[in-house]
Amino acid sequence: MMHATSSLESEEAPPVVRSGLPKLGPLIGFGRDPIGFLQQCRARYGEVFTIDFLLYKMTLLTGEAGQSQFFRARDEELHLGEAMDQFVGGVLGPDIYAGQDEDQVKWANDMLRRGLMSEDALSFYIEQIQIEERQAFARWERLGTIDLFPEISRLVTRANLRCFLGEDVLERFGDELAASYLNIERDGTSPLAMMAPRLPSPPVRRAAAGRRRIRAIIEEIVETRSALPAAVQAQRRDYLQLWLDAGIRDRGEAGLRHVLIHWLSVLFAAHTNTVGTMAWTLVRLLQNPSVLAKVMAEQAEFFAVPAPLSYSRLKELRYLDACMKETARQFFTTLLVRRARRATRVGRFTVPAGRLIGVSPILLHRDAQIYPQPELYLPERWLDDDRRRELTSRNLFVQFGYGQHRCLGEMFANTVLKTTWSLLLRDYQLTLRTPDPQPDWTKAVGTPFSAGPLLVRCAPRPPSA
Repeated sequence: MMHATSSLESEEAPPVVRSGLPKLGPLIGFGRDPIGFLQQCRARYGEVFTIDFLLYKMTLLTGEAGQSQFFRARDEELHLGEAMDQFVGGVLGPDIYAGQDEDQVKWANDMLRRGLMSEDALSFYIEQIQIEERQAFARWERLGTIDLFPEISRLVTRANLRCFLGEDVLERFGDELAASYLNIERDGTSPLAMMAPRLPSPPVRRAAAGRRRIRAIIEEIVETRSALPAAVQAQRRDYLQLWLDAGIRDRGEAGLRHVLIHWLSVLFAAHTNTVGTMAWTLVRLLQNPSVLAKVMAEQAEFFAVPAPLSYSRLKELRYLDACMKETARQFFTTLLVRRARRATRVGRFTVPAGRLIGVSPILLHRDAQIYPQPELYLPERWLDDDRRRELTSRNLFVQFGYGQHRCLGEMFANTVLKTTWSLLLRDYQLTLRTPDPQPDWTKAVGTPFSAGPLLVRCAPRPPSA
């Protein structure tokens, strides 16, 4: 357990990383090869060390004990929102999380549970997701060879917009909203924006302009939808309608601002990791024919039952789920971060109040003592229920977080992933055209994308295949 301390005078501070040029060395080393740099630091300094990133310092907890402490700490010890203001302030705007009151957080979480975790809502989303999937797959067939990551990003973004804001909004504003959001994510997660989200640098200003445009669109959507007859609104089942039914307009300016923040937050969470997991899973299946054969056998048995897709049915795809987990093990975020609200004891070290504290799940995912032969893609690791529960309970696998900050969009993400994989693999044959594609960890805020174009041939599957 983490312990707060009242004085630092007699406490030992974590060692500070010394690398290359003073001050710039750690920043350059991490920027060039984040995982390799962290592995070297752990080998040299142990499981707890501090990196000076010029404008802020971050203490890393890189062992099992530290990662468990990190995820089990209470908000009064390690605060998620204050760290998010640092790292996604460029996307959502400065001081967003720190400025939220408890009522806002509870209300937003209730909306998430009602809108993204109920079987009724998920059933509607599955229908909408399939519409976008059919259009995307037909496009891929026409193109013949696709660049996988941009195409999957386009599919996921359009599916999210259709589910969250509705078909009419997608048709009227879809391209503009998608482009604006992707530009905000690109600029808002740039190194300069993440280091200084309050500094009016070019990427921060561009992201702010994008947010203003999206807010204007959302205001227009809310006014237009609210003017519809009650009987018409009652037929709407998208996520925005849930907010309207809950009285978001009655909250005035604060309500509209909250919708914008919440919508951008949900899109941010539902985009990068979903795209990365979807694409790298397809790549790994194409690189491992024996694994693909097992997935296809499970799919054949699954679709032999003539029943509509549902979240409950998708849970039956245990081997596909194992593939997803193995992909998330190999391609996961480099850092997860909190901010220490008070001086906090971590092992024999004391971390001062205000310090950013991070963990690197990918380091443990690559630890051969935890995952034997970590370089191999072995979905069978996840078929042993007891072993899977053990890894999760020890916080050694945290694809969707843990405890009070576990991702409330997990069910929605799994629905998008499994629906897309199932229909794509059932109806199309894919051929990997890019030999040995590699992830680009240097630009990864979440799951990394490919370091360059990743080409895949997409053709209709013959009826007998």
